[in-house]
Amino acid sequence: MAVLSPLERASAQGGSVFFPHERRSIPLKDLRNVLATAGEIGFDATVSKMIERLCNDGIEHDLGDLDQSALIVELTSRHGMSGIKDLL
Repeated sequence: MAVLSPLERASAQGGSVFFPHERRSIPLKDLRNVLATAGEIGFDATVSKMIERLCNDGIEHDLGDLDQSALIVELTSRHGMSGIKDLL
């Protein structure tokens, strides 16, 4: 019997499969590069700084293996919400 990949298995069953995108800890390196460049040219990257704080806090709260959904989890937990349904 052949071993199927998750995508092949889901397709064969007529469904779909979720593949998380890169972990939150990986793009944080790129965000830090953006902030360093912004600092060098005197640009106040307020929103980028806020996202960096959210990413760092999410990693501290064991969300570093999640993709961008970690930002939603971090935001909702800060405000006593249980998830995305509370944001809608």
